[in-house]
Amino acid sequence: MTRHGDSLLAERLSALEDPRDDSNWEDVLRRALEQPLERGAWLRGRRALLIAAVIAALMLALGVALAATLGGFSGWLSGKPGSPASSTEQRAFQQANARSWASFPSGTKLRRLIVTRADGATFRLFGFRSGDEICLRLVADGISGGPYMSCVPRLELEQAKAPAAVVMVDAAFGKAHVKRPARPDGFFNGVQDASASFGLAAANVSAVELKAGGKTQRVFTGGQAFLLIRRHVPFCSVVDRVFAIGAARARIAVPFRRSLCRVPSLSLKKPHYGPTRIDRKPLRRLIAWLIQREPRGLSLHQAGVPRSSLYHGPNITFARVLQPDPGNHARVVISLVGRHNAICIATISAARGGGGGCASLFDYPLAPSVSGFGGAQSALISGIASDAISRIDLFLNNGERWPVPFKDNAFVVLAPKIDFPAKLVGYDSRGRVVAIEDLPSIF
Repeated sequence: MTRHGDSLLAERLSALEDPRDDSNWEDVLRRALEQPLERGAWLRGRRALLIAAVIAALMLALGVALAATLGGFSGWLSGKPGSPASSTEQRAFQQANARSWASFPSGTKLRRLIVTRADGATFRLFGFRSGDEICLRLVADGISGGPYMSCVPRLELEQAKAPAAVVMVDAAFGKAHVKRPARPDGFFNGVQDASASFGLAAANVSAVELKAGGKTQRVFTGGQAFLLIRRHVPFCSVVDRVFAIGAARARIAVPFRRSLCRVPSLSLKKPHYGPTRIDRKPLRRLIAWLIQREPRGLSLHQAGVPRSSLYHGPNITFARVLQPDPGNHARVVISLVGRHNAICIATISAARGGGGGCASLFDYPLAPSVSGFGGAQSALISGIASDAISRIDLFLNNGERWPVPFKDNAFVVLAPKIDFPAKLVGYDSRGRVVAIEDLPSIF
């Protein structure tokens, strides 16, 4: 993904400049290249040395700037954190991946980050890069549940203001032991055998503190990641504060979205950023290639998606499986259903649940679906748009604007839940706003 990368790098390069330094590297380079050659070999040697020095200085400045851009997460963004997974661990991952309809690329390499034991159970945290996503996968031996897998977008780490990023909180393992009667608010009392919270840590973070149920627990990092296992957890004892312990033992608050314990409020907040009105209402247009049954993307058979797995499967008359973003393994199934050729969609993903439904594109040319309930810290936004839309942007509630991968009328983007409510905006070929869809923060 390419959100204002050049301007961001330019800003960070300019921030490295010393205001007392009046040197002009462009002028130095120009004068170096203009040195006359006829003064002899020793002058040519001086010229070569000067050019080499200039290039070295520029490369050093660029390296510093890139390090600043990548931040403390450079091990994840450009390197290989942790250690390689064993052949047995890699094979188990590949077998699970092969069973998924929206699998990660076959060459995805697993990295072992943290191994810990608690009350006879062994928990192993792995990580890997897949396109523009950084993913963590937690598996457990000796206790039921999992494996849990969740990903965060690369853009989130590139723009992170905290030296740690929460990926998952309060993932349940083992049995839930319910105590009756229920509480006055209708929820049960009880204890969960275990819960896990994990995430990414910058290179300079020595430990991470997580507070839940009035108790603070500190866990140490490994492989630029952190993992907290809590045993015999009371219902609704969720993680509500996270701190990264950095240099000089500084405690830095890490933003994240708490997992829900109660039914969310229906008083929906509106997003603060992005256009608020439509420039023009587009003509009623559908999806021409779909109506004409062009074979774009893959068929259900080619993609390995059973027709029976789709809730409208028996009535499908035509379907294609699309991958709008090559950097995101999630796929969108777009179908014509029934005698009236209703347009229906489903999203399939190996890392998280998918959404779907049927949409009318006559009056609403942009039809999004959001999935990401539970403790996962990223939401998958996917859907379809009519031919009236040429480009889609996502406006997050922190003021950032992300371009949304959009191909063959399908779109998909992974976004941090902490920055919701958000807004999807569709533009026509002339850059005019033709559709606005608010994405509430109810999960």
